[in-house]
Amino acid sequence: MPCFLTQRITVDLSKVDPQFVTEALAALDNVTTQQLQAGYMYVQLANGDTVTYRDGKLHITSVSRARTAELENAVKRNISKVVLEAAAKKFRWQLKADPKKQNEYVVEKRGF
Repeated sequence: MPCFLTQRITVDLSKVDPQFVTEALAALDNVTTQQLQAGYMYVQLANGDTVTYRDGKLHITSVSRARTAELENAVKRNISKVVLEAAAKKFRWQLKADPKKQNEYVVEKRGF
């Protein structure tokens, strides 16, 4: 694919708390630029890919379809992790990363 072409996708995250999305974007790997304003977040990665979040929509721009899909999955995984952490904190559960599996967690509920 020529270098002047870019792939852009839009993901509807209107049902997700904006605070969770902001935390998930901040946790992405290789972030070089990050701008946060009221209702708007812009993140640029070291490879030039960009992620913009505004009004419940996530816009991902990259030079290849594969990198765009990979970045979308990374954002969704980070959102899931942030939501799990918030639920664990709210209900006073322990959240531990599963040592056998990447991106999987074990929730331990404390007895009453």
